[in-house]
Amino acid sequence: PRRAVDSLRSPLTPDVRLLTPHMSFHRQLLRLELGLVRWSELPGFALSALEEGLDSPALRILAAYEFDRTNQDGIRVAYTQAREELQLVVPSRSESALLLLEALLTDIASGLLEPYLGAKQIIDEIYDQGDWCNRNVRFVGDSLGIEALYGLADTIDDLLESTHQWKPPRPNTELIAEAKAEIRAEASRLLATRPWRQPSGAA
Repeated sequence: PRRAVDSLRSPLTPDVRLLTPHMSFHRQLLRLELGLVRWSELPGFALSALEEGLDSPALRILAAYEFDRTNQDGIRVAYTQAREELQLVVPSRSESALLLLEALLTDIASGLLEPYLGAKQIIDEIYDQGDWCNRNVRFVGDSLGIEALYGLADTIDDLLESTHQWKPPRPNTELIAEAKAEIRAEASRLLATRPWRQPSGAA
């Protein structure tokens, strides 16, 4: 497998290595911990990491399993070895969820991720999957402090399905754009306060 992946890689300049933080690969490991990706997807993520400049012998072997995704045992062994070689410590399931939440909020606030799609991803992949929906106190989403974000995403859902204007003469498309801007602002606010990191829990 190592020879196969060597033929796919092109040399990277030091500048490219320096500018690539490998966040994509690390994020997929968090998603793996949360059960959001399949083991068979790991070779593709490893290949992308190699192309971005992250490197180790086991990572190359893992990437080579892109040609043999059915070899689950080989993929697991290569993944474990790659983590050891790269000194990657994957946090607990709950901490992985919070790190992924913060990464998605950062993408939304910076404009890298479309606000509505980002909010839906947070709700579907973190809030729902992490059982936070059963820990609310007063409002939907308050277990993570994302009740405003949840409400805005829910509003956009309703606007997209609506067959009439909510606030004539303003078109629903304008209201949707406004809600998306509010999601982005809320993402920035949440990153500044991080209620899920407070001793008392979400605020």
